[in-house]
Amino acid sequence: MINPFSYDSYTVYALVGVFSAFLAACAATSIRYLSTRHHKYEIVFYFLASGALVSLPLMWNEFVWPTPLGWFYLLCIGVVSLIGQLVLTSAFTHENIMVVEVVRYIGIFFNVMWGFVFWGETLGVFSFVGGALIIGASIALSKQKMPEAKIKPSLQRLNR
Repeated sequence: MINPFSYDSYTVYALVGVFSAFLAACAATSIRYLSTRHHKYEIVFYFLASGALVSLPLMWNEFVWPTPLGWFYLLCIGVVSLIGQLVLTSAFTHENIMVVEVVRYIGIFFNVMWGFVFWGETLGVFSFVGGALIIGASIALSKQKMPEAKIKPSLQRLNR
């Protein structure tokens, strides 16, 4: 997202992106920790409830009632987001955090692609190279074999 050879891209907005990545890593670690004691529905509920409470004061003076079409779009976004959050929480619960995070990086590539398709944003060489690296690393991680110790107990259960 930041062009390393263009110094005008190093702004406070870039620092917000770095801070956002830090908070995402904290959330992933927290989800993994909480999943040992709480059900995924409980984790998602508190995540969404805390997000609503944090956003309430930020929109207090700027709130605008949506139109009926706006309500429809908000409902669709909410349903898709809820499903995505449940799936993501399940992934953090059952898989290694590092693997899930690297696979989530594919979203960056798709965001760039949607920006190009829908809004005509231009892509530089580094965007293509970064996208190729993200997809290549995700494929390499998905093909990585599980350790032998994890395979044997699961095979023993199948043979019973």
